Amino acid sequence: MRQSWIHLGGYLGNRIGNKIAVTAKAVDLGLDGIASYLERNRKKIESWSSDVSQSIANGFTNLTDINEQIYNNLLGALDKAGPDIANGINDILTGCTGFGMSLGTIFAEGFEISTEHTSQWMKDNQELIEGTLTDLFEFGGKCASLAGKIVEELGSSLTDWWESQGSSTFGNIVDAWNDIKKTVLELWNDIAMPVLNHAKEALQELWEENLRPLWDNILNLISSVGDFLAAAWSTVIKPIIGYLAPTIKQVADIVINIISTVFATVSDIISGAMKILGGLLDFLTGVFTGNWKKAWEGLQKITDGIWQAIWGSIKGVCNLIIDGVNAMISLIYSTLRNVVNGIGSVAKKAGDLVGKDWGFEMPSDPPQIPKLWNGGYVKANTPQLAMIGDNRHQGEIVSPEDKLQKMALSAAQAAAGSGGTISAEKLDKIITLLETIIRIIASGNTIEINGVKFAELLKKVNREYFKATGNYLLLDV
Repeated sequence: MRQSWIHLGGYLGNRIGNKIAVTAKAVDLGLDGIASYLERNRKKIESWSSDVSQSIANGFTNLTDINEQIYNNLLGALDKAGPDIANGINDILTGCTGFGMSLGTIFAEGFEISTEHTSQWMKDNQELIEGTLTDLFEFGGKCASLAGKIVEELGSSLTDWWESQGSSTFGNIVDAWNDIKKTVLELWNDIAMPVLNHAKEALQELWEENLRPLWDNILNLISSVGDFLAAAWSTVIKPIIGYLAPTIKQVADIVINIISTVFATVSDIISGAMKILGGLLDFLTGVFTGNWKKAWEGLQKITDGIWQAIWGSIKGVCNLIIDGVNAMISLIYSTLRNVVNGIGSVAKKAGDLVGKDWGFEMPSDPPQIPKLWNGGYVKANTPQLAMIGDNRHQGEIVSPEDKLQKMALSAAQAAAGSGGTISAEKLDKIITLLETIIRIIASGNTIEINGVKFAELLKKVNREYFKATGNYLLLDV
């Protein structure tokens, strides 16, 4: 053993010494090359460094101006869009809060349900679980014993193989690998190096005769293309874009309307299909469990889903037709508006000469046919065709503005008292009360208070308040 350590030390010492010698020689040659390079290129580097430093300094000065302009634009835009941004943040936080609370409720209750059911299952199947685990542990112990025996026999077989054949085979492999390395070195010196030298000479000739002129021509072409694009933008493309911008906006609006209609239609159809599937599952669940009420409700849900999908398809086709008509109206209106506004501009200039305002122009937005299912505001003396009652989620109110204003005013006066003011807390309570009343009425349920129907009681209170104040509490009818 001592002799082995001596030979190992000699090998390591020899290898470290050779590495130090090679490294020192390489460093010495590298320093000579760097010194020669610096002596030959020092002035050129100094000149280039000065030019580049000045260009970089100018670039940072320009960046300072650009940065100031960017932040001035950002501040101006934020000031103008501040209310919309604040409202958007409020809305998205409100929505995320509601969604997060919904997820929290689902996860919490789901956790409670799963743990409760699992606990009961563990209690009900204690003997079965314990027996199964016992079988698994016994099986694991037997497998471990078998693995130990296999590993022991593998080791014994491996030792026998090495002593009888392995060591000599390994020696042959080492000799063959050394011979391969010798052959590779001979091929490198006899074939690879001459080929590489020839390739270097060919590349040098190709660069000097062909590639360098090609590179110069590419740079010249880039300059020509840049000058052409700059001239084309300022003299041709920019004026055309300015002329076509209104038309592009109209086309974009038309495309957005059509895409919105298609997505709404697909959404209605998918929603109906999901309702059909849910109804089918409820029906099957009711049949399997004997809950015939649930089965009947599932059939009703299937019917509702079929109707929703059919009506969504019909409504989508109608809305696509309306989109097409609106697109035609927009294009015709745009052409007519340009003509009329041109005449109005000429009339305005003529009126300016005599101190009169003769100018006129058409509104920027063309008249449009309203789609189905959309609510909205209709100005006075602007009759329109519309379908009502087709909103699948909520009821719809159709009333003159003064009626709604009078209802709101009556409710505010009743809450504030005679000449008083209404607090934010009291207003929140009023809104909650009104929302509750609307849900009760919309549900169609018969609500009784002390044996009196809610609707009748509401009418009675309304009449008594009118006798006392001259105003209706809720509805002026």
